[in-house]
Amino acid sequence: MISSRNRNRADWCPEMYSGKNLLINGCLSEFQRGNAGKDGFSADRWRIDGVSASLKDVSDVPKGYLQGCYLSKTSAGEMFFGQRIEAALSAQSAGENVTFSFELYDVIGIDKLEVVAYHTSAKDDWSTASVLFFSEQVADLASGRKSVVMPSLPDDVKHGLYVGLKATTSNAGSYKTTGLQLELGDQATRFVPDFPTINLAKCQRFYQYHNITEVRGFQSAGVIIHHPMMLPVELRALPAVTSTHTVIHRAAAVEIQALTKSEVIVSITKGTETSDCFVNGMTVSLDAEL
Repeated sequence: MISSRNRNRADWCPEMYSGKNLLINGCLSEFQRGNAGKDGFSADRWRIDGVSASLKDVSDVPKGYLQGCYLSKTSAGEMFFGQRIEAALSAQSAGENVTFSFELYDVIGIDKLEVVAYHTSAKDDWSTASVLFFSEQVADLASGRKSVVMPSLPDDVKHGLYVGLKATTSNAGSYKTTGLQLELGDQATRFVPDFPTINLAKCQRFYQYHNITEVRGFQSAGVIIHHPMMLPVELRALPAVTSTHTVIHRAAAVEIQALTKSEVIVSITKGTETSDCFVNGMTVSLDAEL
């Protein structure tokens, strides 16, 4: 007998947790929030701050990659592009040397690019100020693969680790990147992306976006109709739920609730009309990001 837990891809696929890259979606293939990103994210798992525009790039990606990300700032200042790594993965890097590598291309107007790393002070809790413990300037901004070694990471990375790029411009600037990798050791090895379905599943532990064409019910007036959503992957934590819908037919109310990390229910309260009720064009976002 197979339990519901064992049917979860994150549980039975060892690829969900194995592999040398501590970063998720380093190939920048998943953009569940849209090609321009939103809510402080660009590609899945990649946070942005101080960025004027972020956009999926497929036009002039370096050889060997399918797509990248364009990042720009239209005024003087700093912009960040990076990822928070959960404690279950970052803990193994405590006291170790790690190497961050990435493809850099089409740099315009960037005065300085730094690799930065922060840790938090409580397990997977980024609600308080994080601590900067590493910063190193990238010496050469010509297009190509770059790598930076971070020696002997502090013990506090066991609580959570942020690694990313900090770009500074005195006027306006932009750059593109792809193939981002963080691995144990002091050597950068060749970037190898996760298998596409595994990469998506890893992203969906933190964020899921669903389009639901129609939810229908045939109940008496005032009755609440519950429709369970089948999630492709159990989320990392109980998610925040955001939803939209285009049309409501003969329904008094619509509510979407996350009961557990793997159980989400769409509830429709039937209106007073005697015929069926339904909701069209529903979107559901489930956010369990760090």
